[in-house]
Amino acid sequence: MPKNVLAETSICRESAGGGAGGRRAPTTLSLGAERIIPTRPGLCIISADIGVGKTSILCGIAAALTISGQHVLYVIGEGSREDIAGQLQAAGADASRIVLIDTVVEYADVQLLNMLAHRAIAPHLPRVDCLIVDPLATFESDGIRRFRIRQRLAPFHRLAQRKQRPITTYFALHPNKSRRNLRQALDLVPGGWAGSVETVWQIEPSDRLGHGIVELTRARHHPKP
Repeated sequence: MPKNVLAETSICRESAGGGAGGRRAPTTLSLGAERIIPTRPGLCIISADIGVGKTSILCGIAAALTISGQHVLYVIGEGSREDIAGQLQAAGADASRIVLIDTVVEYADVQLLNMLAHRAIAPHLPRVDCLIVDPLATFESDGIRRFRIRQRLAPFHRLAQRKQRPITTYFALHPNKSRRNLRQALDLVPGGWAGSVETVWQIEPSDRLGHGIVELTRARHHPKP
């Protein structure tokens, strides 16, 4: 599968403590993030271990989209609103085009099942082009069955397929906990989720030069980087 090395930008690394609450250095990521934005509306998974940089990548994607004039709805599932806002600012995002929804403190009742109909989220959907859910594990059980995954994601697919202002949704996802019998990078991504979306990017640890690497492990309608 093709790989994309984000060499032109400095990925804002999460600290060894991991998660969205660690300390990070300022960075501009939007230039590199443009390379992994799907060319058509759909569902996209950004998968990596804790601390590798999923939130940093997503903030870079949000920045690139807002710079191009699009509007983003960012659903925060861990960490704080201030931390995510700081990363978005460091990535060069246009804050006037981003809405942050804090489900850690303000709207703790948000789940994947009710997300799009939730009172904090539904009013914004007619006016946004991108939805970011970070991380998916906050809103859904790891043990969910495959057919339930398809049911949960069906409303998000409908958003991507609507004629007026389709929405691309990005999900931050932790890889499989078991590393046995791995044959390819896609095996790291829980199969029920990977098989239900259009694009999956698996983030690998830094290479010897300190550049973050993302590997395209599944994609429909996405050009090779």
